[in-house]
Amino acid sequence: MNPDDDKKIFEEFRKFYKGAKRGLDTEFNAFVKKNRDYKELLPLLKPAYENEEKYREEKAGRKEFFQNRSHLKKWLNQRYWENEYEVIENNNKKTEDFNQLDKETFLNRLKNDFEKIHLGDAEANFPGDRNKQYQFHLDNPKRFPKKSMQVQ
Repeated sequence: MNPDDDKKIFEEFRKFYKGAKRGLDTEFNAFVKKNRDYKELLPLLKPAYENEEKYREEKAGRKEFFQNRSHLKKWLNQRYWENEYEVIENNNKKTEDFNQLDKETFLNRLKNDFEKIHLGDAEANFPGDRNKQYQFHLDNPKRFPKKSMQVQ
């Protein structure tokens, strides 16, 4: 490959990149200066960014957090093309099984999930025996002084 072909490949990637970027010559020269093996890396840039974008779209579809797009300079300097992204599995199977439950099983599972969520929060706020903690809170004389309750 001659240098013009390398620059064309880099320009194709740079145009595809959706984040902030500088000019072609500036970005390409910085990339070449930073990476001596840039000829081997050029074909990896666009597919790696496409994978990142797919992952970003999947996360957005699930309303999950994903970091903002980096400036192209940062993306290249920190070798983001080496990042690996987890595979997001499709949870349609759980939905199909859930729809096939009979009414009683469905209600029991719903009740158990509700208790796990709410009891889990209570355990976090009141470690130990929740009832004891709550009773102490009600009986605490500093919290409810008896003098203020008496009519004078």
